[in-house]
Amino acid sequence: MIALHPLVEAPGAPHVVFLHGLEGDAFASWGPRERPGMFQARLSAAHPGCATTTIGYPASVARFKSDPAFTLAPIEAAFGAALDGLLAERPAVVVVGYCLGGLLAALALRARAARGRLPPTLLFLMDAPLLLPERDDPYPEIGAGLGLTVSDMADLTLWLRGEAGTAGIRVVSILSEAPGWLAPYGRDAASPPAPLHVVPGDHLALAAAPDTGDFAPLAVVSGAIDAFLAEVFLADQAGHRNQR
Repeated sequence: MIALHPLVEAPGAPHVVFLHGLEGDAFASWGPRERPGMFQARLSAAHPGCATTTIGYPASVARFKSDPAFTLAPIEAAFGAALDGLLAERPAVVVVGYCLGGLLAALALRARAARGRLPPTLLFLMDAPLLLPERDDPYPEIGAGLGLTVSDMADLTLWLRGEAGTAGIRVVSILSEAPGWLAPYGRDAASPPAPLHVVPGDHLALAAAPDTGDFAPLAVVSGAIDAFLAEVFLADQAGHRNQR
C-alpha cells in the first residue's frame, strides 16, 4: 500500500519524512520535471545530520473518483503501521506533508499519539486539505472518496490546533499564494493551524524546488527545522543536567 524509500540513513539521528500529494509520486512531486527529488536533495544538504525518507502511496485521482471502495483509510493504516519503524530511537521526527500527504500525515500522527508517546515531532502541512470541498470543486468525487465527513475534518483541525501540541507535535502550515489546481481545499487562511506561511506561486509548484535560488517553501521548511531541532537539543541538554 505504501513504499518507503530511504534517501539518507543515519541511525539515531532526527528523521525527515516526505509524503507527496494527490496524483503525486515519492520523487516526481518534489522537484522540477527534469530533476525529481530536488526538494529532498536540497533539504538533506541543508541538514546533513538528519536521516531522510520519502514515501509513495496510491494517490490517483481516477481511482478516488471511480472506485467507491478506495478511501484514505487503508493508506492511513499502512502509513501508521510504518510510523513505529520511522520513529524508533529517534530524538526528533519531521514530517513534510504536501497536499493530500499533509492530511494523511495528520491523521496517522493523531492515531499514533493516541497509542503512545511520540518523540518531538514537527509536521508541515503544505496546502493540506483540512476542509472538505464545497462550491467550485474541480473533483467532487475525491472529497467523497476520501471516506471522511465534514465532522471528521473539523475534529482533526481542532486536534491540530490544540491536543497535537500536548502530544509533542508542532504544526507549521504553508499555503500557496495562488490557489491553483486544488483551490477549494482549505483555501481560507483561518482553517490551518498557526504558524501560517503564505508563499508565492501556486499549488502545483509548492514542492517543486529548483536546483538553486531562494525557493520560499524550502526556506520556510528549512528554517523551521533549524529552530525545532535547536529547541529539541536544548531541551535534551536540560533534561540530562536535571538527571545529574
